[in-house]
Amino acid sequence: MDSGLAGEPIAATGGLRFITRVEPPANISPQAWGAFGNAMHKTIADWLVAQFGRDAFIFKILPGQRGIDVTVIDKDVQTLLSAKHIEIKPLSYEQVLKAVRQNDNNWGLSEFRIWAYTKEGNVYDVGMFPYTDEMLSNVTTGVGPR
Repeated sequence: MDSGLAGEPIAATGGLRFITRVEPPANISPQAWGAFGNAMHKTIADWLVAQFGRDAFIFKILPGQRGIDVTVIDKDVQTLLSAKHIEIKPLSYEQVLKAVRQNDNNWGLSEFRIWAYTKEGNVYDVGMFPYTDEMLSNVTTGVGPR
């Protein structure tokens, strides 16, 4: 799997940045957003564990679990990912806004990153919350690598 990390920290601001490509679930249609999304959350979590080890993270990715999807507890990995918290969403403007609303209404984090995936298995870093108008525009226009 290709990785956009290359051992360098992710920029704290900016548009879409390619992170990796994971294998999307072959037996679940992307149209089945709930099941497909659950599978993609697990696949992305598995990729993180393969890259950095299980002890670097706390995951809340199972159906019904509340809270931000990924908490990075290893300081070195926080530096590499430029994040202590990551929310995983499908790549769409509406889903990015949903993550922002979830934070506003439930988590109250001062900052977190959103990683968004496509049905093809591409995973992008959308950026750091709080968002700029430019960052939200990048989600709708698809600025960044595909």
